[in-house]
This record gives sequence, C-alpha cells and structure tokens, in this order.
Amino acid sequence: MPVKLFRRPSRGHSGTPSPAAAVPGVPNVAPRRETALILAAFAVVFAGLAWYTIRQTSATWDEPMHLAAGHAALTSGDFRVDPSHPPLLRLWAALPTLVLPHRPMPPIPEAEAASATWLQDAYLVAHRFLYVDNDADRLLGGARLMTVALGVVLGAWLFLWARSWLGLGPALFALAAYTFEPNMQAHASLVTTDFGVTCLVFGCAFFTWRLSHGMTRGNVAGLVACTALAVVSKFSAILLAPVIVLQLAVAVRRRQIGGRDALAIVAACAIVSYAAIWAAYGFRHAPAPGAGAWRKP
Repeated sequence: MPVKLFRRPSRGHSGTPSPAAAVPGVPNVAPRRETALILAAFAVVFAGLAWYTIRQTSATWDEPMHLAAGHAALTSGDFRVDPSHPPLLRLWAALPTLVLPHRPMPPIPEAEAASATWLQDAYLVAHRFLYVDNDADRLLGGARLMTVALGVVLGAWLFLWARSWLGLGPALFALAAYTFEPNMQAHASLVTTDFGVTCLVFGCAFFTWRLSHGMTRGNVAGLVACTALAVVSKFSAILLAPVIVLQLAVAVRRRQIGGRDALAIVAACAIVSYAAIWAAYGFRHAPAPGAGAWRKP
C-alpha cells in the first residue's frame, strides 16, 4: 500500500522514534546531541580552512561581476549589470554590503545599459565598484563568507544522508573527505553561482531520497524549497525537472509513495518555483525601477 502523505514517523513508549521508523535496511541514526557536536566541529574546521583560502587568494575574473550585479540588484533593484544568471545567489553574496562600510554603485544610465558594448563595459563598472571606489578585500571577503555558509550546509546534508544510509562511521569518513577535498575548498571560497547551485541540487536529491522512505511535511518542504531556490540560482537548474519526475516515478513504481502524492509534489515544485522566479525579479518585467522593457543589444 502506498504511504499516506505527511505520515508521521512512529514512536515508542518513551517518545523517541522506534526502530521501525528508521530507513529500512540501514543502521539507526546517531543521537541528536552527538550529531550536533559533529556538525559544529565540522563547521569550525571547514570555515577556518575556507577563511585561510579567502585571505590568501585574489579575485577570479568573474567574482567582481557577480558581486557588483548582486549589489545593484539588492540595493536598487537593478538587474541590468549582468543578466546572464538568475539573481538569488548574487543577492545572497551581496548581503554583507548592507552592513559593511562602502560607497554604493552609482545608477546605471538606461542608454548605457542598452548599448551594444554593455557586456564589456559592465566588467569595468564592476572593477570600479570593487577596486576603485571601495576596499576590495573587505567586500570580497564578506561576500565569499556567504558561499562558505552554503558549503557548511552542503556538508551537513552529506553527513546526514550518509549517516541515515550507511551509519555513523561511513558518514564521518564522507564528511572528512568533503572537508579536506581541494575542489570543495576552492569553490566554496568564491563569489560565483557554481557552488550554490551544487548545494541546492544536492538538497533536491537528498530530500527526494528521504521522501521515498517517509512522506513527511519536512521532506516535502525541503524538496520544494530546494527546487525553487535552485531555479532562481542558475538557469541550468531547469534540468532538475526531469530528474525529480524520474526519481518520483521510480518511487511510485516501487510503491514507496502513491501516484497522487507524487503528482502533488511535482505540482508544488512547479508552482512554488514559478512564484520564486517572479519574487526574485521583484514581481515586474522591467529590468530596473523606472526602466523600459529590456532590449537586447
């Protein structure tokens, strides 16, 4: 029989989850206090290594553009600096500019943003904002820490998935490998969209797997939220649509979830993602307040 939507895990007389509530065929999870201590230690080590990297490396060629685009969108609702990516992760990276001392970016004239040379000129605007008008190390360091926070979230999800699936020992090994993996450390210390969308796509896979073993409100909300956030983080996240549908179809075929439940989840992902796109762009068609319709050079 397919499980009912939002079924609560069964509990024993003591109020704690019973063995029957665990994922079938895998070891029981570790206590919550132990998990919290492990993840806290991981966060300190991972963030410490990332901070060392941040202090030792200069900006990549595209970091100033990402930060300038996020700052313009966050402070003035102007998405014209660089429309080649959805705004969410850039807005996230630019949040420290709300509290760090800096000189704001001057308004972009509409004629300049619509010119045929704007994509080249935008790099000069980003360079001036970061290196001429402001302290680049301070603004870039704050923005990079926002990506580090996503790195901590990804590591936590990795540990929780491995622990539920394989047990505590393999989960600790996976977490250690993730913490000291050079590629993870490198990309988690950059103001780009790559690491953020990786985190959210992994979150979609994680919560879809959890749904196949327990249809709870938290698992449904996690999948829907990760899907919507990924869509407004990078255009390539549209590829999540067939992946999620296929994963849910497999779960339905295995009678892990009901067909109507799967259709409801797909509909929720689509509706919330559509709303997230409108919200990310300020519920308007114009690329900036008071600007005309976007015109491709």
